[in-house]
Amino acid sequence: LALFASGSNDKTVNMWQLTNKPIPVIEIPASSIEDDCTEKALGQRCFDMVAVIEMNSHVNSVDFNNSHDLVVGGSDKMVRAFAQKGLQFKELAVSPMKGHVYSVASVEFSRCGCYLVTASIDGSVIVWDYLTGEMINRPFHLSSQGGRAARFSPSTDCLALGGNDGKAYLWSIHSQSISYAFPGHIESVNCLAFTPDQEYLATGCAAGQIKLWKINPACSPCQLLLENIHDLGVISCDFSQSFTKDKVSSVRTYRLATGGNDCIIRVFKMWPIDDLVVKAEEVFFMRGHGGSITHVRFSNKSSNVLASSAIDRTTRIWNMQNGQCLNVLSYHKNQVTCCAFSPDSTLLATGSLDSSVVIWAVPKVISLQNKYETDSREKHAVDSGEALDLDSLSLEDVQLDDLVTAFKRNSTEIPNHMICPITQQIMIDPVICEDGFTYERHAIRAWMVNGRNTSPITNVPLASTHVVPNATLQVEIKQFLLG
Repeated sequence: LALFASGSNDKTVNMWQLTNKPIPVIEIPASSIEDDCTEKALGQRCFDMVAVIEMNSHVNSVDFNNSHDLVVGGSDKMVRAFAQKGLQFKELAVSPMKGHVYSVASVEFSRCGCYLVTASIDGSVIVWDYLTGEMINRPFHLSSQGGRAARFSPSTDCLALGGNDGKAYLWSIHSQSISYAFPGHIESVNCLAFTPDQEYLATGCAAGQIKLWKINPACSPCQLLLENIHDLGVISCDFSQSFTKDKVSSVRTYRLATGGNDCIIRVFKMWPIDDLVVKAEEVFFMRGHGGSITHVRFSNKSSNVLASSAIDRTTRIWNMQNGQCLNVLSYHKNQVTCCAFSPDSTLLATGSLDSSVVIWAVPKVISLQNKYETDSREKHAVDSGEALDLDSLSLEDVQLDDLVTAFKRNSTEIPNHMICPITQQIMIDPVICEDGFTYERHAIRAWMVNGRNTSPITNVPLASTHVVPNATLQVEIKQFLLG
């Protein structure tokens, strides 16, 4: 017997037995109607590259304003601004904006697009008048230990700043001074995010904690503490720009996405139960990246889409209704450090240590698909206090994605052959690829679309892009979920 072992970022080690048996390959003719329809649908879901901007330094952060102006912060200590001119991005007269003496770690526009905040690795923070390129304030430091995270509040009246001293600060734009300090993290604050109504501020630290603070009015202690949600620290977090509101109690429920050094993205829903306490529940977690997560950002217009970047040189697009990976964007030759949607969600920018920024066109079908799924789920919603009764349903009565959603609330024990090797999620539409292995349809299609012509498992070149529905496994998954 010949054995070999493989280890993965999904925290598993597998032992494999090698045999001389050939792997069966199933093909369908190129003229197949089903495959033709799949190719057409695939084309509609592709992220096309609009432009590639070559920089003179590593790219650390990017952001858009309402006019599709793009700002880039990098290791050359400067902030550069570009305006979209057709299919090109031209550097503006106000660029570059100089003021930092070390690498620029983060950049963000205010919601109105008139102001820009930048933070450097030495902890200095600058607020700019974007229209003139002039500094509104002289560079300041939070504390002797500095900090690198800075976010504008939705109302643009203050900044949230993360310190290496474990504190988070509110900085008033009007008075140009710190208006409140939130204590408590045991390590440096790596990321921050405001709820869309500016009621709360989330902070994530290098120790793997997420804390939620009341900011309207600002007060401490924290309203929510989540411990050890990411091994080796929380790197990025972001709130969805939409929230739900209970018609009777008026309680608002928010969604927060987090990314960490454990290569995992987690999504939580949060809601206040009184003036002092907020509860949280993990909705799902996503695996797929082969390295630490560097950035997570919700789409501004359709909050059912999330982008994540990682040191594995890829950016992934996720469906926030089911946690499935919609697309894998591969272009950069080095770590992808950041990503940002335009306010109208028609563009996505990704920046990398390869000194380039790529502008991608977001396909309309993704937003439309997520809107349909949202409307469909709201129409057939199951109250959070009720269990989904599957006993009286047959396989024909229920959609597989609904079963998956219900199953995630109650169990995590899923047979390995039902999990897609690419997304590490239970499959909804399993298909057999030319390499003989079964994958989630959209995952293997995204793999192929992004220029990969080898098997995700064996790394052997694929002779065909045709796939066949694995109807037997799909029925087995339904039966398993129905119990």
